[in-house]
Parts: sequence; structure tokens; C-alpha cells
Amino acid sequence: AFIVSWQFSPFLLLLQATALYFVCIVLGFESIRPTLVEILNVYSLSLALAVCAHFGSPYLLTSPFFFQLVALKASTSICCCRTRAHRGWLSWTARRLAHVAEGLIAVLVFLLVRKALAPFVNNNDMLPKRLQLSASQLPACAEPSFNANLYLIMGVFKILEWSSAEVYIKTTAAPAAAGAMVLIIIRFASHWLGMAGKAKIEDTPETARPSDTQKDVTVATKKKKEEPKAGRGRAGSKSEMLLESASPVQVEAEDAALLFFVVQFLLFMLLGSLVNRLRVAFGPPMMVLAAAVMGPRLVPVFLQRAFPKSLATLLSLAWLAHMCWMGSMLPCITAEEGICQHMADKFSNDGDLVDLYDWINNVVPAGTPVLASMNLAGSMRAFTHVPMIIHPQFESENLRKRVQRAYELYNCGSEESFAKTMEQLSAKLVIFEYSRCFFTPYNLDDKRKNCNSKKHETEDLMCMKLHARSRFFKLMFMNGNYAVFRLRKNPLRTNPAPRASDVQSWLEEAETWKDYVQTCEKTQGQHCGPR
Repeated sequence: AFIVSWQFSPFLLLLQATALYFVCIVLGFESIRPTLVEILNVYSLSLALAVCAHFGSPYLLTSPFFFQLVALKASTSICCCRTRAHRGWLSWTARRLAHVAEGLIAVLVFLLVRKALAPFVNNNDMLPKRLQLSASQLPACAEPSFNANLYLIMGVFKILEWSSAEVYIKTTAAPAAAGAMVLIIIRFASHWLGMAGKAKIEDTPETARPSDTQKDVTVATKKKKEEPKAGRGRAGSKSEMLLESASPVQVEAEDAALLFFVVQFLLFMLLGSLVNRLRVAFGPPMMVLAAAVMGPRLVPVFLQRAFPKSLATLLSLAWLAHMCWMGSMLPCITAEEGICQHMADKFSNDGDLVDLYDWINNVVPAGTPVLASMNLAGSMRAFTHVPMIIHPQFESENLRKRVQRAYELYNCGSEESFAKTMEQLSAKLVIFEYSRCFFTPYNLDDKRKNCNSKKHETEDLMCMKLHARSRFFKLMFMNGNYAVFRLRKNPLRTNPAPRASDVQSWLEEAETWKDYVQTCEKTQGQHCGPR
């Protein structure tokens, strides 16, 4: 469901798989290999089901996530046998060389799959392609395409601003998360150096390792010896027993899980810092790390065992001090941030938007195709019963072509040309937003239809001149921010296309609005005047 419902999900899953593979291969946690293989199997099945649900979407089949899945499955299948561990640096070096070979196999398979599918990849479908160039990096003789402009102008690839990062710092979320990551790295380093390290785990022969039954007997014996000691509460002895009974294998598994979370968070933060739409990815992991910074499990195990009560007391006092500090900042960090920002007065045209939806649901027949901007179409899909020609889910080559043709509505082409575009898109109604009725930066690849501020005037805009005795369109509805036009079945017979000066003079004449006012009075009744 995650892959099917969100177009950017493959990029997050790609980074998640990368973090898991990094911990297993680069950091050498071979004990999590079975978990890695199981997760890759789940990824593969989920991607296959998503491709079927999308009817063989080329966007999924040519995504880097698909290439990575094939590469990781190949490398883990070829290097599926875990080498027998023996004592000494020679054994450790051999295992690390095996890990390097496995990583090289994964990289090689990734490149081969990518090259094999290159003929089927649309250059506009790959996110890394879009990250390579910004408008300022283009040569002077080149101009960004419509699709590139659509992403660049909307700030999709805008680097994380300091004002956003400052909020994380002021709320202590970023410092606390950074502190948690430092503790995790210290814990891992101390265990790797031999405190409870994996060399001890891997170098212990299988026959010399205590069985689960032997471990249970040992734990029971320790518990029996400690029971007579006075002054120990039930909870205290139980927590200490959990620390004493934690095996090196369990410690290693916990280290791997913590390191995976840290690596995943860092990759998500890097992606979110570069791509505006994906900043939602690193927020929740940051909160989890920040909340765990005062937890005892991030401290090296030898410290947990050596100072259980002192450590718990120190962390509890630190947590209490942090809570008091956070409480002193309530209700908001500043008057313009946090919940105070949400409770402040807001100014919007939502009233006009609700009015538009009410008119559509009561007047427009169900099933009438409507053309509107992507932003407006996204909410209309949820609150009206009419089908939309375009929508915000932009990751489709066919949809991108429709979007570019549809955005002729915000440019200075001829009415006749726009009427033909409406017919080709099977649209019956078109909605203009007055707040966007200006010279748009979304220039079409067809330069003949674009607005040029040096030769065009405001009255040349499609959203303006359709109000002035249009041959091909009839005004059906208007309020403070929206106007709805219906495409005429038979164009009116009038003079050639008017000039900007003609449009300006006609808009000021009462005769221009007479037909709409009469229709509005009949069809909209008491709502006509306020609108």
C-alpha cells in the first residue's frame, strides 16, 4: 500500500535497504543477514504487487529501487554461506575481504540492470536526473523545459533553509537526536573494541557456546544466590538480572538495530535536506532518537552492568531537568512558531473555494470532465463528483504531457487554440483562479503560446480575454477568486480575435456582462449578487 499510494516511496525504501545492507556488510554484522534476506524478500513481493496494481508501471520498473533489489538479491544469494569463524586477525581479514567482494557484486549487478533497462527509461522519470541541474547551472543558450520549470519553480529541490533547521534546534529535537547518535556510536565502538564485542561472539566455537538450557540454568542460579541479599527490591533485582543475562549475541543484535536506525535517519535527512517534498521522512526518526537519548539502553552494556542504579538515577534527573526546561518554553518557542502559529488569525480564499464546490455539486452534472490547475484539481477530487483532466500525482509520462497542454490556460495563446486543446483533452469545463491570473513562469515548450512581457499585455492572458465576448467559451460561474467557463459546441460568429485594447474596453462595458448577469439571476438566485 505504501508503494502504491505514494509516488516517492521507492526512494525512501531504497535508502532503508541501503542502511540495512550497510550495517550488515560494511559494519560487519553478519548475525542480521537472515533478517536482511527476509526483508529483501518482502520488498520484492511488495514491489511485484505494486507493479501489478499499477498495471505494469514503467516508473516502478525503471526506478533505482528496482535495480537495487535485483543487485542485493543477487549478492546475498551468491554469498549466502557464512564463513566459519576462527580466532585471530587473519580470520577477521578474510571475512572483511568476503564482504568487500559481496559489495562489489552488488554494485556490478546494479550497473548491469540499469544499463539493460536504460532504453526503457524516460529521462524525466528519474529523480537523480532532476537533481543534476538547476536553472542557474544551465548554459546561457539553454532554457529549462516545462517539466523542469514545474519542479524548480515549486521549490521541489530547495535546500533545507536555516529557519527550518533553527526550529529543530530551539525545540532541542536536533541536539537530543545528535546526542542519541553519539551515544550509539560510543556503545558500538566500546563493544567492537572488546567490551562485549562481536569478535568475542564470532571467535567462540559453536561447541563452546552455552546452549539456551545452560543459559537458563545459569540465570536461575544467579537469581537464587541474589535472593537472600537484603535491601534489594523486586524491580531492582529483576532489571539487574536482565542485564546480567544479556548474551553477546543479544548485545550485537541490539547494536545492529541501533546503528541501522542511525544510518537510516542520516540518509533520510540528507534526502530531505535536498528535496522539499521528502522532508517529512526524517522528522519522525529524529523524534524517536530525541526521545531515546535519556534511555539506559543507549549506554554501553559494561556501564549498564557496572553502575545500574547510579546510571538510572542520573538519567532520570537529566530527563526531569530537560522536561522542566521544555515546560518553561510553553506554549510556544516564539509567537510565530509552533501551536501559536496555528492558532493565529488566517487569511485565505477558502470561502470562495467552498462556494465553488457547492456550485459544482449542485449545478454541474456528475461525470462532466473539468480542467483546472494541479493544486485545485487535487482538492476537487476529494470534495466534488466531477472527473479531473489532470491531478497532482505527476509521476507519469502521459500525465505530464496532459499537464503541459492543459497549462495553456495560464498563457497567451489564441482562444481557438485553447478550444482545440480542450476538445483533445475531452474537457467540458475550465476553471480559472484569479489569484493566478498573471504572467506565469510555467513557460510551455511550444513558444508560440507563451506570454512575453515585452509584447503582451495583461488582457492577452487567457484568464482575462475569455471574459470579453468569447467566441468559444461561455462564462458559467464566478466569485471572488474563481471563474468557470464552458466550451461552446458551436463557436459564435464574430470578428477575428480581439486585441488587448479591445478586451480592455469590452470588459468595462455593461453589455459584456448582461448575458451572464441574466443567467446568474435565473440559475443562482439569491447567491448571484454576493458572488
